[in-house]
Amino acid sequence: MAISDLVHHRQSQAESLSPLQVVDVPKPPSLTRFEFVVKSMAKNAIKGPGTSTHHRSTMHIIEMIFDEAVQELVDNNVSDDVMSKWIFWFGKLIEWCATGELDGLPDDMRDIVSECEPVALVSSEPERTDA
Repeated sequence: MAISDLVHHRQSQAESLSPLQVVDVPKPPSLTRFEFVVKSMAKNAIKGPGTSTHHRSTMHIIEMIFDEAVQELVDNNVSDDVMSKWIFWFGKLIEWCATGELDGLPDDMRDIVSECEPVALVSSEPERTDA
């Protein structure tokens, strides 16, 4: 079964569930907000200019994986306090991705990110050799 078939199969299964089969378990507020942001970003990426069919299918797969992860957190009764802390530190890691600054990261995270070797940007202009 191709990945695109899996996506369509999963979508048709979700659409075929009757309202009685869907169990609405409350989510921690921080998880609800995190889910909103991730799904909004995915929807915007799917609708963005230049998106291909492959890109849209990939984003649907990412959404499916994210949905499963959220459901697992809900099923395991992850508290809002634990989820809030995880999102906070995840945000600090994303900030490091954007800036490369280690300020604000705890030592254990600094150890992890120190394994990342920065990639030097290559100039698009050829070097001048005339002197």
